[in-house]
Amino acid sequence: MFINEKKIIWTLVIILFSLYFFNLKSDYLSFPNDVRLYDESDSLEKGLNFSFGEKLQDGYFYFSFYKFLSFFENNNVDLYFLMYYCLFSSLIVGIALGTKIAYNKFVHVVIYLLYFVFFLMSPSIIQVWPFITIFSSLLLSILLLVSNNKNCYIFLPLLTFVLVFTRPEFILSFYLTLIFIIFYIWKHFDSIPKKNYFYFIPFLVLLLAIVIFYNPTKGSRSIIAFGQHYSLRLALNGTISVDPWTNWESVLLDHFQEKDSLIKIVTNHPEKFLRHVAENIGGCVVEISNVLNLDIPFTIVLLIFVYIFSFCLGLYQLIFSRETKYLSVVAWVLSLPPLIGVLLIFPRTHYILQLSVPFLYMMYETFEFLFSKIKLKKVHYVFFLSIFVWVSLDQIYLKAKGKQYDLNNPCSNISLAFILNNTHLDGIKFLTTRGRICMYYKGSCEDIREYNKNSSFDAFVNNNNINLILLDKALINDSRFVNDFEFKNFLKNNYSTQQYSFKPLKVWNCSNQVLLRRDN
Repeated sequence: MFINEKKIIWTLVIILFSLYFFNLKSDYLSFPNDVRLYDESDSLEKGLNFSFGEKLQDGYFYFSFYKFLSFFENNNVDLYFLMYYCLFSSLIVGIALGTKIAYNKFVHVVIYLLYFVFFLMSPSIIQVWPFITIFSSLLLSILLLVSNNKNCYIFLPLLTFVLVFTRPEFILSFYLTLIFIIFYIWKHFDSIPKKNYFYFIPFLVLLLAIVIFYNPTKGSRSIIAFGQHYSLRLALNGTISVDPWTNWESVLLDHFQEKDSLIKIVTNHPEKFLRHVAENIGGCVVEISNVLNLDIPFTIVLLIFVYIFSFCLGLYQLIFSRETKYLSVVAWVLSLPPLIGVLLIFPRTHYILQLSVPFLYMMYETFEFLFSKIKLKKVHYVFFLSIFVWVSLDQIYLKAKGKQYDLNNPCSNISLAFILNNTHLDGIKFLTTRGRICMYYKGSCEDIREYNKNSSFDAFVNNNNINLILLDKALINDSRFVNDFEFKNFLKNNYSTQQYSFKPLKVWNCSNQVLLRRDN
């Protein structure tokens, strides 16, 4: 009984310490300090418009969580930050629960603390976005926590199913999980009550049928991700000067003579594709070493050693061991999609965060095996928990609420939304390169994007009834505008077209940018 009480107390200590540290670290970094107007604001909009009767799709469960939080918060800026704090705090709790305090697993505690302090709380990880990656990382932590209990293996297909309709690349993990579960049933056939098969087998078939019927990998998501990140690398190398996010199709046509099929891209120019993969491998190692502040050779040795040892350990558990827990196997299965994303797409920080969660459990298994004789001494004293009591949901909520008034950066999206909401404009048609700023405006507002332009500038303004323009470097240098004669005259003639005249709003104090309002 004492051991169980000790486990609970020390688990609470670790969780509360972690939340308190995260609270201080996010304050120190002042993050998140602005709303992002692309992926995350798109998700916010889909969440607000979400109906629980919708058909399953990519991001379904993430949108449903946004919808759930919207019942408690109706201000979109506050809702944005509430999502971040809820997800990151839950991720910390989910990962902390994986430490094996009850069985005196000293190595687990040490590895967790090193992972938490030097990786999870590093500036690049704590500032990661889009937040859907934090959500998928949370699901990964729950999956690995469940896989540590042989009595909970029935939940693995269900949780992987949820993961598929959050990040569709995990469909590979879903299929491999089904294969693993079938193997598990076969290997332990005699020890599983026969009546369980009448419920579990149809359940697996149902999940498989739903995934096949509503396959979230259909569409162009993978080719868009590859095209944008391939173009991004070229832009970072100085090879191209165009915006990689909106001009990726022309870049792929230039380099691969293909923009619709990843298979054709590989077959058309395999050397370019393999060069991209090689650069991703090098970039991944550099990114991880920068996050952890480790030398690159040490990082390479650690990654290769843990992956190979964990793979061998999982293989041994599957084939030779009579154990009923296969944590190394599940960790490997869950690590494959983010690993493929890092190698084929780009070593972005949010992919590395996803990869780190199963890798942490691989480290648990690897070093626990190597240092199995090390035991945690009995605990005689408990830290004063009162120091951490104030770390609660209330603190998280209040922190999120205060972000909409953080106007220290005059060029931030929050500052722009704040100004729009306090100028009491109505019926806005806003031309901006920033993204969905209208999500954070309380009145009638529509974002008009630069890539919607398919006519002369005056006709574009007239046809879309544009009455607000954010004139910045990105818009002025955009390929659709830079050679437009009417747009050049607009800049020369004090922001006037043949039909309308625009005036700068003086409340917008961002240098090198002008916020223009149309005179009616």
